[in-house]
Amino acid sequence: MRSLPRSLDPRHDETLTGFVLRLAHRLGTTPAEILLRTGLAPGGSPGLPTRLPLSFHCHSDEAHLAAFARATLLMPAEVADMLLVPLGQRYGPLDPAFTPRSTPARMIYDNPWVLTRSTRYCPPCLAGNGTPIQDRHGGPWQRLWRLPVTFLCVRHQRLLAHQCPGCGALAQPPTQAAPSPACRTML
Repeated sequence: MRSLPRSLDPRHDETLTGFVLRLAHRLGTTPAEILLRTGLAPGGSPGLPTRLPLSFHCHSDEAHLAAFARATLLMPAEVADMLLVPLGQRYGPLDPAFTPRSTPARMIYDNPWVLTRSTRYCPPCLAGNGTPIQDRHGGPWQRLWRLPVTFLCVRHQRLLAHQCPGCGALAQPPTQAAPSPACRTML
């Protein structure tokens, strides 16, 4: 697998999904193409993937981490920091010692203490922080927004949203490929 022509530095507390979205926007391609070119596309599926497997939010094996890191010109530790597992040191429901599951994927799917059907977000955070790069490409999706105990943005002193303001679709749902075609708000 060849490296991408350009990459981005991950933002503090950014999710892997958010990084893929920002990178696709930066390279002028689709997130599905990024998933294919970085080795994150679900195996055995014909055509382009429509989403990142939910289990990849929590944990990924060393081979996937190394392939993604190599393709995006990142260090494996930077990629691992975009997953939810490192939060287990501070948030017990993500720590395998406190929430024993048979596989890392089960930790996500069977865990009501992690948002799996959608996520929440802070619209001002996604709009950017005023720097030229974030004004052009927007801010990152944050890992903490996937945790039910996180319900407000301290920086902007507002409750997190969970729906697209344009069409009402849930934010990053696992079964919906994209917001309504008529809605460009969350793209």
